[in-house]
Amino acid sequence: MLTVPSHMWLWNRDDAIAGHKRRYTKKELINKLKVNGFEILKARYFFIGIIPLLFFRTILNKDDKSEVKEIEFSNDISMNSVLSNVLLFISRVENKISHLLPNIFGGSLLIIAKKK
Repeated sequence: MLTVPSHMWLWNRDDAIAGHKRRYTKKELINKLKVNGFEILKARYFFIGIIPLLFFRTILNKDDKSEVKEIEFSNDISMNSVLSNVLLFISRVENKISHLLPNIFGGSLLIIAKKK
C-alpha cells in the first residue's frame, strides 16, 4: 500500500520541503508498478474536495527550484483548529460519497498492489 502526492500541476514549495521528488497521475504510477511486476488491487485519488485549495497553495507557494534550506524544515506548519475541522469535515463527506464521484483527479493517490 502506498500513497503519493498527485498531479505535477499541484507541485509547490511544500513538496520540495517534504522531500517529494515528483507528483504522479494514477496512470503513471499504475504503469510503473506493472512494469516492475505488481498487480494493482486498487487505485484511487483522494482529497478530491480540496483540489481548489491545493491549487491556490500552488499559486501562492511556487517552488523556485532552489535547494531547500535548513530553516525551511523548521517553519511552523501548525494549522488553525477551525481550518483543520473544516478540512476534516470535507474529507469525511468525500469518504461517504467517493463511490459516486468520478475518480479522475485528487490531491493524493492511494495504490494497493501485490507482487506477482
